[in-house]
Amino acid sequence: MVRLSFLFLSLSILFVQVESVVTKFVFTGNFICDMPDFEYRIVLWEKDSSSSDDVMTVQGPKVSRDPHYYEITGEQDGDEILTIEPQSTYEVYMVIVHSCTHPEKPYRKLTVPLGEFPFRDKTYYKSVDINLINQGKLVTNIMGYEGFSGK
Repeated sequence: MVRLSFLFLSLSILFVQVESVVTKFVFTGNFICDMPDFEYRIVLWEKDSSSSDDVMTVQGPKVSRDPHYYEITGEQDGDEILTIEPQSTYEVYMVIVHSCTHPEKPYRKLTVPLGEFPFRDKTYYKSVDINLINQGKLVTNIMGYEGFSGK
């Protein structure tokens, strides 16, 4: 009987619902580009060291017209297994594929680190201006997912 009670207690502890903390992100800013318009696509990522990175948001393809303002949002409700929540942070970055290139096209893939943010039940706001003029590695298209891996 004692073993059965211990087993039941152990299983109960394993299946207790843990309250999740939702951390939200809002990134805004201007793309610096000397063209009147260009195409772009953004993927917002959260970096994980022991597993594959997490996609938070995929935006586009879109056309940016001067002035080249952008806004992207995302959220996370936990991180890797075995993280210690009070000391844990999200490492956020975005991958942008864009056509702000000279000569016009092909596209370029640019990875932009956005910072580390502590696990909190809150919304973080950050403004980042990003120079796109001929920045990033050459890729062949913006429509598909080529160039959007997190690494």
